[in-house]
Amino acid sequence: MQQLYPNAPFGSTLLRVEAPVVTRIEELFEGLPKVLTVKQLTEILGKDKKTVYRWLKKGEIPGVLIDDTTWVIWRDEVKDYLLSRHNQTHQEPPSTGSTTEAD
Repeated sequence: MQQLYPNAPFGSTLLRVEAPVVTRIEELFEGLPKVLTVKQLTEILGKDKKTVYRWLKKGEIPGVLIDDTTWVIWRDEVKDYLLSRHNQTHQEPPSTGSTTEAD
């Protein structure tokens, strides 16, 4: 089902398509605060703190380093980042039945 996206920029009309991949990623962030802790991010991604800190320092995950030890990790930026990197297309899966051409 398609619905109008409520915050379309410059009065343009954008369509929002509810797709399974979007729903799953949305579920990961449901109920979380706007600013995440590293611990929350480790739970979301299923990785240890060392890996998450390495990704943050390398810029592989969006975050802002405030001082030498404090990271500000915006929930929606991480969610958007994951959505942008998803490798699945939103097309119908290919048919598994065999087809033959008739002359």
